[in-house]
Amino acid sequence: MLDGSHSPRDFHSVVKPAIEDMLGRDVTFDILFHNSEHQATLFRYGVKKSQQIELVYKHIMPSWKKLFEEKKL
Repeated sequence: MLDGSHSPRDFHSVVKPAIEDMLGRDVTFDILFHNSEHQATLFRYGVKKSQQIELVYKHIMPSWKKLFEEKKL
């Protein structure tokens, strides 16, 4: 998905050991900041990125801006 903008990490020396290290661990996910797409891109590219969430941010951030500024969110 991000091969055009990020170099994929080597599966056998980097990705597979990282996945094996996570097996059996309790992992906390949340839809906005650490979902399965974030985890997959973190394994493959070393960066957390979710194209789905970035599209949603464009719509929710303007409505949240005032709440952030007023420290209500």
